[in-house]
Amino acid sequence: MDENDPRRYPVVTIVLYYGKEPWNAPNSLKERINIPACIEKYVNDYHINVFDISHMADSEIDKLFYSDFKILAKFINGTEDAREITEKIEFPDPLLKVLSVVTGDERFEALNGEFEEGEATMCEILDRYEARGKHTTSREIAENLAKNGVSLDIIIASIPNLPEDEIQEIFNSITKKS
Repeated sequence: MDENDPRRYPVVTIVLYYGKEPWNAPNSLKERINIPACIEKYVNDYHINVFDISHMADSEIDKLFYSDFKILAKFINGTEDAREITEKIEFPDPLLKVLSVVTGDERFEALNGEFEEGEATMCEILDRYEARGKHTTSREIAENLAKNGVSLDIIIASIPNLPEDEIQEIFNSITKKS
């Protein structure tokens, strides 16, 4: 950034929420704290922009997001079969890192460097992910997703080879602990 350039750039606070329950927390500082009426007009409000990914329709995701984040949002959202997401992934390595964090499964991040930029689809990534050497069971994946706040419906849709009642049992045991 050039010190002689008089232009300033805005700072925008964005929360990418993918919890199991819809976002219902305050979206601004003034909503969050108790401010005495006599000083309220002097306190600046600070707004946050919340994107409740788990509860968005695919059409809303398509309107709001672009590039790889749209692919990630559709995967997290779970309303569309991940293997049907056909867009090419522009930057696969950062996407794999985020998937690793969200799912708690290191196999995603272990795929770094295996895909060319702009060449892979989510289907190809999932095929390679499933073939990975580490044998994380479907149960472990369900536990990691539940621990990371992913909704029950999305976990069930993401792990079709695990019986629904078993996923429900895992989900209940994790959510009761927190």
